[in-house]
Amino acid sequence: MFTGMPTQPSVSTLDAFWPSLQVLIGDIKPAAKTLSNFYSLISHFGFTPELFSLLTGKINQGSEIYPLRPEFVESLVYMYRATGDQMWRNMGKQVLDAIEISTRTPCGYATVSNVVTHQLEDKMESFFLSETTKYLYLLFSDDHWLFDKGVTGDISVTPDGEGDFMVCSPNSFGYTFTTEAHPFPAGVLGCCFKRQEVEENLLDKIFNTTASNQFDKTIFSDRKRTWEYH
Repeated sequence: MFTGMPTQPSVSTLDAFWPSLQVLIGDIKPAAKTLSNFYSLISHFGFTPELFSLLTGKINQGSEIYPLRPEFVESLVYMYRATGDQMWRNMGKQVLDAIEISTRTPCGYATVSNVVTHQLEDKMESFFLSETTKYLYLLFSDDHWLFDKGVTGDISVTPDGEGDFMVCSPNSFGYTFTTEAHPFPAGVLGCCFKRQEVEENLLDKIFNTTASNQFDKTIFSDRKRTWEYH
């Protein structure tokens, strides 16, 4: 931390989330390079091991497991949405095929205890259903509502019980994923404020950031009423 020297020259399967952050800040080329490096592990083993040594070029001892993690596919979703390059979907198809062929069991999908032998473990992590399958679905979905850019939306104005009002736009401003792949609508943040004094110009600013004409400005002629919203 203080010297900048490497302490563990290994790559973790959890690190595969990093390209998605690179995409979000516009570093497409570095993200593509990182994803391609992870893909080389998948091409060789079929899955990404938990830890792979950059010094020895081998899997770290005791890190042969692949518990159906989502991070690589997560980054593929961001990369494909940013570039539209079919190559990233092709990589996802390989991941999907490997999971379907090697891990499917009569009762679910099993953890790969060894990516070299593809031996399975009698366990399926919950994040496989909540994250991995979700990102695989989104990777091959062209027009899902989660990809809404948030240029339109309704406005909610409700009393806070203390004489003021809370304002938010639940279905606008797009969606943000939590670390567990739960979509969070950014427009609801205003609903969480304990007190928010709402003036006409604030509502104007919110209204003007959308391309919607759903909001009827005549409904807030008296700021101290219980306002209606569409």
